This record gives sequence, C-alpha cells and structure tokens, in this order.
Amino acid sequence: MKIVSKAAAVILSVITAVSSSAFFVSAAGTAKTTVCTGTSCGSGLTVKIGGTEIKLPVICKNCGKTQTVTTKKQTGSTKQTATQNSTAGFNSAYEAEVLRLVNAERKKYGLSALTRDTGAVKAAHIRAKEIVKSFSHTRPDGSSCFTAAKEAGVTYRAAGENIAYGYGSPEQVVKGWMNSEGHRKNILSSSFTKIGIGCYSSGATLYWTQFFIG
Repeated sequence: MKIVSKAAAVILSVITAVSSSAFFVSAAGTAKTTVCTGTSCGSGLTVKIGGTEIKLPVICKNCGKTQTVTTKKQTGSTKQTATQNSTAGFNSAYEAEVLRLVNAERKKYGLSALTRDTGAVKAAHIRAKEIVKSFSHTRPDGSSCFTAAKEAGVTYRAAGENIAYGYGSPEQVVKGWMNSEGHRKNILSSSFTKIGIGCYSSGATLYWTQFFIG
C-alpha cells in the first residue's frame, strides 16, 4: 500500500535502473503562500488591455510568494496581450532554477552536471499535468510513470522520477527533495546524465516533476 501524508507539501520519488527498482514515499513540511510586498520582486506576468487597469494575483518568480500585479492604463489598441515566463501553466524560470540548484548539489559531491533534455522535459511536463489528477508514480491510465518517456520519444538505460506539490519556490522543493533519502538518491545518482523538469500551476498550487534519464 502506498500512503501519502496529507501535509500541504508532499513529495514522492521512484527510480528504475535497468533491471533493478526501488520505491520511496515521504512527506515534507508545510509550504505557505503569503502576499509579497518586496519592491524588488517580479512576477513575470503582464496583462495589458486598452483603457483598462487589470489586477492579477501571481506567484513571484524571485521569492516564490504571491503578489498582486496592477497594469498601467493603456490608451491605444484594445487588443489583449500577455507575456509570461510560463506557457500553458508551466513556469520555465522555476524549471531552470531547479536545474541550477540540482547541479549545485551534485557539484558538492563531485558529480557531473545534469543537462536539460528536450524529450525528458516533454515527459516531465506530461507527468506534471497528470499528478494534478493522481499524485502517484502510476499514471491515471494505470501504467507506470516511465511510459511517459516512450510517449515523449525518449530512450534510456536508467530513469528516475521525483514529484512534489505544495512547494512555492524552486528553493523549497529542492530542499524538500534533498532532505528525503529517496529523492536525494535520484538527484545525486551517477547513473543519470540528463533531466527534464516540470513546474505546473493548477489553481493556487504548484506541481513539480523531475524526470531523470541516463
């Protein structure tokens, strides 16, 4: 039986390497979201509608907190435009920061840096959307999480997955993973050379995935 804590921030990891496999499940501390008042923080989101002032609650890419962004009144075209760090719910800035933090941890142990792999990213994005519906290494259709690799056109000799939700920033989620034995093993595994990362926003919650391959 797989038991997942009902804590606000939850993490799971699974690894499979050629013929061997292991499963680890754990829970981490509560992730809180508060209003950001820092003048140096930036949301990465701008919405402009001609002649209209729009306010949007967004997660700050710098501090991981929520702030309300007010756009300036526009006097020109009424065409609505939006510029975000994320596409269709994904936050590419957060994903890049997770990769940087992971490689910083690997460097401490003399391990080579993981490189971002397009196919692994696609698999991580597939999984990030799926764990909103079913927070498990079993996909909603009942298959293993690693079938997402085939769907993304990825081949591998070793693969691993870390997933999480409820963490408000890259720093928080990487710290949570590193403080958990199973997740730490994936991050510091010498079997992996490439990674795909997903950070998907659903409602007020961020869903995180790491898809490792080697």
